Amino acid sequence: MGVDVFKSSSLGFAFSTIFIVACSAESYGQSPLETTAVAYESSVGWLHGNCYAIKNSNVLTGDKLTIVQLGKPQIISSASVIGAAKDGEKCFPLLEDRRTVNVDNGYLFYLIDSEPAINLGIAVVDETIQVNKYVFDYCTTTEGVLYSLKKSNQNNSSNLWQGYYYLGYESETTCDVSN
Repeated sequence: MGVDVFKSSSLGFAFSTIFIVACSAESYGQSPLETTAVAYESSVGWLHGNCYAIKNSNVLTGDKLTIVQLGKPQIISSASVIGAAKDGEKCFPLLEDRRTVNVDNGYLFYLIDSEPAINLGIAVVDETIQVNKYVFDYCTTTEGVLYSLKKSNQNNSSNLWQGYYYLGYESETTCDVSN
């Protein structure tokens, strides 16, 4: 019986430790976006127009988004998901000449309701983020748009998240190919 009590108390200690560690990020005011790299892939996506592309099948109608429009100046706004995108009529990444590549890259597509209108942007689902802690950016490759999210204090050296939008036609390269 002494061994069973020991195992049971060890198990309780382990669960308590996991609970404390899991809660500690919230108690210090960090959002899940700021605590793990895995959260970036399921919380951050790219936009072209009112079409949101993300590798997350749990996005729901009504989910709120924080949007950073990638122009100069960058505009911060909010939007909400209005449903799954079905075709290229309202969702440019699903046009016939680019649909297969974008879907095969693992993205799911959602239509959003936003003001002002969006050209290119990065959106975060269900997160309140401190935008000034991040660098939101994009560049173009020979056939697409490469989106990136970095911590602003990392001298833009490493991406926390990256997304790729295949355009289906040749474009001028603006990405730094030396990295």
